[in-house]
Amino acid sequence: MKIGIDARLYGPKHRGIGRYIFKLIENLEQLDWGNQYTIFLEQENFDDYSPSNENFTKALLPYRWYSIKEQIFLARELRKHNLDFVHFPNFNVPFFFRHPFIVTIHDLVLDHFPGERATQLPKPFYYLKLLAYRDVIRHAIKHAKTVITPSEFTSRDILSKYKISASRIRRVYLGAPYAKKDFVKVPEYVQTRFGINRDYLLYVGAAYPHKNLETLISAFSILLENTKKDYQLVLASKKDFFYSRLEKEIKENYPKHISHRIIFTDYVLEKDMPQLYANARLYIFPSFYEGFGLPPLEAMAHGVPVIASDVPCLKEILGDAAVYFSPEDQKQLAQTMSVLLPDHERLEEMKQKGFTKVEEYSWEDFAKNTLQVYNDVEAMLV
Repeated sequence: MKIGIDARLYGPKHRGIGRYIFKLIENLEQLDWGNQYTIFLEQENFDDYSPSNENFTKALLPYRWYSIKEQIFLARELRKHNLDFVHFPNFNVPFFFRHPFIVTIHDLVLDHFPGERATQLPKPFYYLKLLAYRDVIRHAIKHAKTVITPSEFTSRDILSKYKISASRIRRVYLGAPYAKKDFVKVPEYVQTRFGINRDYLLYVGAAYPHKNLETLISAFSILLENTKKDYQLVLASKKDFFYSRLEKEIKENYPKHISHRIIFTDYVLEKDMPQLYANARLYIFPSFYEGFGLPPLEAMAHGVPVIASDVPCLKEILGDAAVYFSPEDQKQLAQTMSVLLPDHERLEEMKQKGFTKVEEYSWEDFAKNTLQVYNDVEAMLV
C-alpha cells in the first residue's frame, strides 16, 4: 500500500495531537517494512522529522492547518502522490478531497464548548470559523472509510451527534510511557530550571476554557488559606493567548501571597519533563471534557499520584488509579488535596496503582492497532 499521513502538526509543540502523530510515525517505522509511507510536513516542522525506515519518505505541504489555503489547495497536492489512502490525524480534512481517507477524531470539544472565551478572534470571525468547523468535521466523518477515536467515550459522543454507523468507528487507545519505577529524582533540577523551591502541585497542558484551570486555581487558593504548608502550583505549557489571559486574571483577582505561588513555566523541553513530573507531590487534571487524557498517564508513569475530574472519559482511561472530584466544585478539590497531601500511605498506594495502570497502554500496541485499521481499509478498497 501507499499510505499518506498528514503530519503538519507533528511534534511536541502541538501538544496532544503533535505527540499522537510523532508516536504513530515512530512506532510504524519500527513495525511496518511492507507498506510505503509519505509523511507530509509543514515548513516549520519539516526538518524535525528524518525517516529511519527506507519505506518512509517525507514531503512538504506548505499550507497551514485550519486555513483557507488548506481547504483549497491541499487536496490537489495530495492527489499528485498517487496514494491508496491518506490518514488525517485530526478532523481538518480538505472539503474537496475525494480520495479514500481515514480520519482520527480525538474529541468533539468545539461541539460542547463553543463559547467566545475559547478564541482570540473577533466575535464575527469566530462564529464563521465555528460554522466552518462543523461543516469540515461533518464532511470528514461522513466520507472517511474509517473514523479512529482514542476512547469509547469519544466513539459514543460521535455516534450521538453525527450520522455514522458504529461499524465505521474504531477505538484505538493511545500509549503511555513505561512506568519509571527506578527514576532518580533531582529536586535541584526543577529549582534551577523553573524556580520551584517548595513542594508543588502540577498541571501540564493547555489553558483553553474547557481545561477548567480557574477551578484548579481557586481550589489551590483555598488549600493555601487552610493549611500551614506553603505549596506552589506549577502550570506547564507554552505561554499563549489563553495562558497570558489566565495569568492576568490571577494577578487581578488573587492577593500576592497566592499569585506568587503560581508558576507559569512557558514551553518545557522534552528533556525537562521527566524531572518536572517526578518531583511533583500531586498531578491535578481538572478538565470538563477530554477525548483521552494523556498527561495524567504521563504523571502516573513518573510515580506521581493523580487527582482528576470525574468526567466519563477520564474514568474510562484512568480507572481506579486516580482520585476524582466534581470539576465544578473547587471546595471538593481543595478538600481532596488537603486530605491526600499529608497521607503518605495513601499517596504510595496511588503511586503503585498508577504504575499498574500505565502498563495497560503501549505506544507499540497503539501503532499495531492503527496498522490493523490500515490493513482493513486496504481490504475495503480491493
